[in-house]
Amino acid sequence: MIYYMKPESFKPIKNRIDAERNKKIKDILLKLSARGDYEYMDEIAEFSRNLEKKYSDARKHMIFHDLIGSGLPATFEATYDDFPGEDSVEEFVNDLSKKYK
Repeated sequence: MIYYMKPESFKPIKNRIDAERNKKIKDILLKLSARGDYEYMDEIAEFSRNLEKKYSDARKHMIFHDLIGSGLPATFEATYDDFPGEDSVEEFVNDLSKKYK
């Protein structure tokens, strides 16, 4: 049986820049996946585990969910933007893209 969410349960991302950035991240990850070489997934798993160890609120970042490809409940409200400095998901994904060209 397939369950579908009601359209009214979807909430738009409030900040257009975040939406575009998150789409770019998802596109990069899809391109990496399409290559059929999944070594990068080990790096994503390690990076995300480290974020969760370092930041107790890691799962409150929409960009974290984009990185790990998790689904979100309709009630989810992202509280935070990207992580600072060397923990930036955007930079990490850009580096992966360059590494696995």
